Amino acid sequence: MMLYVYNKFMVERTNSKWVDDLSAEVERQLRAQEELRTLMFRSLPYALDGKVAADDLASKALIETVSGTTLEYVQKNMDRYDGQSAFTTWALKIAVRLLLFELRLQRWREIAPEGVLPKIPLELHNQLAKHKFLQYTQNIFKKELTKNQHQAIQAMVMFRMPKEEVM
Repeated sequence: MMLYVYNKFMVERTNSKWVDDLSAEVERQLRAQEELRTLMFRSLPYALDGKVAADDLASKALIETVSGTTLEYVQKNMDRYDGQSAFTTWALKIAVRLLLFELRLQRWREIAPEGVLPKIPLELHNQLAKHKFLQYTQNIFKKELTKNQHQAIQAMVMFRMPKEEVM
């Protein structure tokens, strides 16, 4: 059983209790989401240790955004939680990965040169648009990839970001 202290009171939750509460009726679900958001908001600054000032407004806004994104991801992917670790560990691992991804993306946006891609002449663009393989690839990019997958591929191709930095 895991005990967490935040908001001046002790909350007792097992892994199954987290899963049940996040899948329950609206009131219990909202309470569990708020407690998980609070836990992430208080824990994520430790992942920033040495990377940026954890107490500045931009970092706090980033942490709030990542906490919200993580909550959405956790809600949609509860069936992926396998119980091998504490539920909160699983959720925080997702949050840390999203946070580090966002920091990498910000850094690469800052240093990426303007106009990274050359302009494609209209004639060549029209010719490429008719190519079946390119249509298929573009369809996959638009419909099959998640936002993060799309951003990762874009970062590697457009900004020449190393794969290790993207992952």
